[in-house]
Amino acid sequence: MSKTTAMRLVELMVYKEDIHAVLAYLGKLGEFQFQDDVAQSGDEKNGGEQANPDADVYRRLQTVRAELDIPDLKDYTEELSIPTEQDRETAEKIIATVEDIHARELEAGKNLSSVADAYTEAMAFSNLKMPYSELETLSFLTLRLGKIEDSKFDLLKAKLGNRAILVRVGNDSSRIMVACAKNARFFVDTELKNIGFQPLQVPENFKGIPEDAIERLAAEKQEKEQALETVQTERRNFVEAHRDSLMHLLQVFSVGSQIYAVENSLESTQFVYRISGWVPAYLTHDMSRAIDSLTNGRTGIREFLPSEVQAVVSGGEKVPVQLKHGKLVSNFERMIFSYGSPLYGTVDPTPFVAIFFTV
Repeated sequence: MSKTTAMRLVELMVYKEDIHAVLAYLGKLGEFQFQDDVAQSGDEKNGGEQANPDADVYRRLQTVRAELDIPDLKDYTEELSIPTEQDRETAEKIIATVEDIHARELEAGKNLSSVADAYTEAMAFSNLKMPYSELETLSFLTLRLGKIEDSKFDLLKAKLGNRAILVRVGNDSSRIMVACAKNARFFVDTELKNIGFQPLQVPENFKGIPEDAIERLAAEKQEKEQALETVQTERRNFVEAHRDSLMHLLQVFSVGSQIYAVENSLESTQFVYRISGWVPAYLTHDMSRAIDSLTNGRTGIREFLPSEVQAVVSGGEKVPVQLKHGKLVSNFERMIFSYGSPLYGTVDPTPFVAIFFTV
């Protein structure tokens, strides 16, 4: 009569240098169920937060994915594997490049916004028939017309940054106009004073905003739009070239971070980790040989029957239940488990349900 699959408790004593590879193998095996006491957190086991470098890289890669507007993966699309040294180098390069592109895109967006606001405001007041000196009282802009040494133009532009718009006015390259929000006027006036700015006297009967100043703002706006488009094009091209590589890295570092999390939860000494868990009896031989080969015989392996495990005998721990069926009968396993799993060592009802359900 069919019964639940026979299980064995396997205890592994793994050297620190082999633990990552062994956990990766057990993860790929997909049949190793850790004992309940191993499920405790790393803080409880080891008395503090443990290092997880792969989790840190994974979080940064997720930030990169979001910044590039790439949809997240819903499931793994390739065979499970852990990060290689090449993966780590590639990840750092991609992260650094995207961080640079993102920073330049934000800067270009801010610059365009400042110029566009100044241009819109200037256009709104360009035909207003009132003295130039009174425009500041009605506008959110602070305007400064004057002269500086031509050689200091680039220095002033760097000092003002994106807090003000600086354009040349007229044919005289030393004449400039500065436009900024009112809350930045004290900063701007300080920098202008430090650079040797000499205000120009605007005729009392002059009204509106100088036409060449508006033309300069329009040109500056177009230049900033082109700069932003250039960075955005660079970002789109980067996505096309590196999408697959980024998806691969997200998967391997996801696996790596989970392995580190399990590793940090294990009972360990300075040099050795202890792993204990349940495995189907039919897999123990092949699993032992694979681990022995993987670690060059350095791993200690012990196997116990459920009747030899004190926690099971005393009723403190239940042996995991696995049902092993062919393709047809396995379709009914979900129905069985929806009513509760059978106890370990008892009759497996799945074949009977499959027969009577189909009759």
